[in-house]
Amino acid sequence: MTINPRKKVTPAVFDSTDIPLMARVHGLDNTPVQQADLSALTFIAYIKGAVPGSPTSLTIANVIFDTLRVPSDDLAWTEDGRGGTDLIIHASDSTKVRPASGGVVAGDVGLPIQITAGTGFTVGVYRVNAQDGTYWTLSSVAGTVGSTGGTYRLGGYNFKHELPASSIPAEGVYYVDYEATASGKKVAWGFEVNVIGR
Repeated sequence: MTINPRKKVTPAVFDSTDIPLMARVHGLDNTPVQQADLSALTFIAYIKGAVPGSPTSLTIANVIFDTLRVPSDDLAWTEDGRGGTDLIIHASDSTKVRPASGGVVAGDVGLPIQITAGTGFTVGVYRVNAQDGTYWTLSSVAGTVGSTGGTYRLGGYNFKHELPASSIPAEGVYYVDYEATASGKKVAWGFEVNVIGR
């Protein structure tokens, strides 16, 4: 089983609105899950300390995104993420890439980077293993050396669920847990949501 850490949702949630819950969910290979990786997905919401009830099924295609989403897609995601169409592969090392606009920093190490298009680029999801202030070193070859104009997303989220207000009907601290089946094994993630004003 792969367990992604439970995230605290801050600030607290008020009134009777649905709650958008967003995360970057990693699968068995420690890369962001794709729709095709999953065969079932459920969630359950319950007051912290209570016994959980029965899970509810979700449609995978409605909540899992194959292309990483970044703050320009949804301003509610504020943790990390950016993208562009100016990715360049190093002139002699095809595991090194950089955006022409710059912005490679130490905090990028460990983030997923998804290349979605570009002549000479290999479409796929990679991991940033290192950086030198100019280039990211990826987990594998990104394409042909010297290629320019790649489309990419760095960081971001691949899961968003509008949790119905009816799932958290009263004040309190709730756990909202998700479980999916991937290649016969379980992938789990969750949220801690503080609900007041209901």
